[in-house]
This record gives sequence, structure tokens and C-alpha cells, in this order.
Amino acid sequence: MSTGFVFSLVVLAFPFAADSPRPVDSILGTWEGESICTLRDSPCHDEHVIYEISHDSASGGPVSKDAGPDWKMDAYKIVDGKKDFMGSLPCSFDDKKQTLSCFTKTRTEGYWEFLFAGDSFTGTLHTGPEKTLFRKISAKRISKK
Repeated sequence: MSTGFVFSLVVLAFPFAADSPRPVDSILGTWEGESICTLRDSPCHDEHVIYEISHDSASGGPVSKDAGPDWKMDAYKIVDGKKDFMGSLPCSFDDKKQTLSCFTKTRTEGYWEFLFAGDSFTGTLHTGPEKTLFRKISAKRISKK
């Protein structure tokens, strides 16, 4: 096989490699951004937030999609320049869609979904059985784990 032929194959395959999903560990790290309320007549407040995404040590790390949550997202709001812990979200990651999905049940059900693109993500929180849009979130990576 000639060197030119091998080089041509590599060059032709490169665009397809660029579209392949990122490695699952690419979501690990600390992300900072804004969480904006969509229901203005509610007790919700817009917040500057920090999210720390890691493997859920209780599950032993990433496992199959059908095994349940294998990630956790620790959520903080910034109050007077300091991190104020709001809670941990158990989450599952879909490699193909590049989405992190989380579910909580406190006073009501919360359905969180985050879409990753490079070093940023956008997300939503839908609440209650009717899944009302409650928050829109956007964040950028500030450190990798």
C-alpha cells in the first residue's frame, strides 16, 4: 500500500471523526453560569451557579445506560461571593445525545436535562407531573477533573 493512498484515507476519514461523540469523561469538572427562572410569578430567583460533575461513587462510576444514575451533579449558588451548596442531583449520561439527565423529588418532581457542546452546556428544569418549564441554565467549564 502506498504512502499516498494511506494519507488519502486518513484525510478523507478526518471529517467523520470530528463528528463522533466526545468521550464520556469529557463532562467531568466544574462548570459556572446562570440559572434563570422562567415563571416570574413564583418564589424562584435567578442565580449565578456552579455545578461540579463527577462519577457517582455510590454506583462505582459509569455503567450501562440501563443500570440507573451513574453521575452526580453538585449544585451551588453564589451568595455574597461564596458557594452555597444547594444539593446533589443523581444523573445519567447519554453519549450519543451528549445529554446529562437528572431527576429529583423534593416538594415536587424535577426533570433536569443538560446538553453539552465543547466547554459549555445549556439546560432546563421542568417541574411537576405536567413538566412545566421552570428554569433555563447555561454554563461554561471552569476546570476539568
